[in-house]
Amino acid sequence: MLYREAVCFYGCRGGEHLGERIAARVVNHALASYRLLTFGYYDESMALTRNIGEVANLLYLFFISPERINEWKDADENLRRRMFTPVKIRLHLEQLGETVPIDESRYSGLCEAGVHLTPHSRPQAYNQHTQPTLGAVVQDGGLLAALNELSGAIGICAGSLFRVHDLGDRRQPLGQAAVRLLETIGGLDLSTLRRAFRSV
Repeated sequence: MLYREAVCFYGCRGGEHLGERIAARVVNHALASYRLLTFGYYDESMALTRNIGEVANLLYLFFISPERINEWKDADENLRRRMFTPVKIRLHLEQLGETVPIDESRYSGLCEAGVHLTPHSRPQAYNQHTQPTLGAVVQDGGLLAALNELSGAIGICAGSLFRVHDLGDRRQPLGQAAVRLLETIGGLDLSTLRRAFRSV
């Protein structure tokens, strides 16, 4: 459904195509993230999922505060960097008393897993011994955690897209699909997987 929105499947309305470009970014990252996790590259999958999570929080901010859309669109690069960085968006949602879809803990976990190197980094260590691995080594915990993290980020994006994209009568079906996706996410994510391994 997001793919169809990204490519003007239902007819091109012209204009700036902001919603289509945002949907395209989500779709491309999601397809790449999914491809990587099916090949056993869970860290790399989570790096792309983190990027989708940034879009998810931004779209959720627009869902909660539609007036922020024009601020974001009209801001120059310097203002956007000051007002709409991932951390500023998260803090703004927290100040509004909202649940942050990709909260600080989840975002930090995705960063550490797939983006930022730390002294404790263990590449592809999704096994009960937290043994780092190289290449495409299938690890059930990593696959499920990466898939659930990806699904959550996609669901938030899909459910909030209507604020920047005129979905017309497609709004309700896309919203329902987003809710169904979010409701079917399993309980194993990056955080619960790490807790489980620490308890072994």
